[in-house]
Amino acid sequence: PDGIEKAGEMVWGAVVCALKAVGAARGQKITRYQQAIRFARKLVPSEMVTVGAAKGLHGQFYEGEVSDVLFRDVKGKVEVLVDDILTAEGL
Repeated sequence: PDGIEKAGEMVWGAVVCALKAVGAARGQKITRYQQAIRFARKLVPSEMVTVGAAKGLHGQFYEGEVSDVLFRDVKGKVEVLVDDILTAEGL
């Protein structure tokens, strides 16, 4: 896959990297997908819809069915989410 599907995968990666950074700052190593999801539920419970949407882009990387409108919508929400996560932690 390439193009928008690959970009969608990178959007999901940004969420996971932000979660891992906060986890590391708190002395918690996040190495597995389910750990990241559980950590997100604790850290940003009100943002789980956005986390789920980013995870959906990750799944579409393998299916190759991401629309431009969906990608742009999720990307915009994830940019705000990642900024909020890192800013709240002082990173």
